[in-house]
Amino acid sequence: MSIIVMGFGILFSIVGGVLLISSVLETIEIRNSSEIGAKIVDHEERRVRYGNKRPQTTYAPVYEYSFMGEIRRHTSTVGTGTPPVIGEEVTLYLSKSGQIYEKRSAAASLIGGIVFMMFGVIFIVMAFHYVQSGTV
Repeated sequence: MSIIVMGFGILFSIVGGVLLISSVLETIEIRNSSEIGAKIVDHEERRVRYGNKRPQTTYAPVYEYSFMGEIRRHTSTVGTGTPPVIGEEVTLYLSKSGQIYEKRSAAASLIGGIVFMMFGVIFIVMAFHYVQSGTV
């Protein structure tokens, strides 16, 4: 039993660590990026199924922005349960490598990383408790 709990603890800690590191790297990338004014011009509907539940529709905003005199479009990787407001002005971040970032995605990775790390630590502490109490 303690080996299984320890395994889950290590797995959750690794996943949490990866999410935290990617969040920090993305935050650094955003800070070194150029802010670009964009407008939501459309949305992309996606059907998503979570487990055995019926499929749900999520809506990913399509942004339009100008870069070096050229009008470009970017579809968000993040969807929401309600359609975005067409015409809404937002700020995107263009990295030196040409990657487009939305600020909210880094926060989601950070929170997810913290939650996974917390569960990982809890499982590891439980495993040590099982070993010390003689419960296997």
